[in-house]
Amino acid sequence: MISSRQNKKHVRRATATVEFAVCIPLMLLFICGGIEICQRIMLRQTATLTAYEGLRLAVRRYTTTAMVQSRCESILSDRGIKNATVAITPTSIENQVRNTPIRINVTIPWQGNTPLRFLAGTAGEIRAQGVMVRE
Repeated sequence: MISSRQNKKHVRRATATVEFAVCIPLMLLFICGGIEICQRIMLRQTATLTAYEGLRLAVRRYTTTAMVQSRCESILSDRGIKNATVAITPTSIENQVRNTPIRINVTIPWQGNTPLRFLAGTAGEIRAQGVMVRE
């Protein structure tokens, strides 16, 4: 015969198992969502930093478009960003006179740059833009 003490112990174990089964999916969802949000914040910061650093180089007098493009691509590759595009306007900054605005647009697609694609999908991109005037 099973005593009431053993029966209570069995009920407690069953309750803990059910609570665990209910809580684990929610915990995993919150953890994966947090990782995805942090990754997207990092992508946004990277796009902003790339545009800013590219502009800092672009506004100097003897800088070429190739130097700016190379610097931007170097920052993106150092951070492991794939398939990003950097657009510099005007396309040739070598012949620009003083006080000419120079614009850099950085576009980073989510596809290939987020670890948990199944949560928020891969459609979309992050963009950053900056403008400075040539010295």
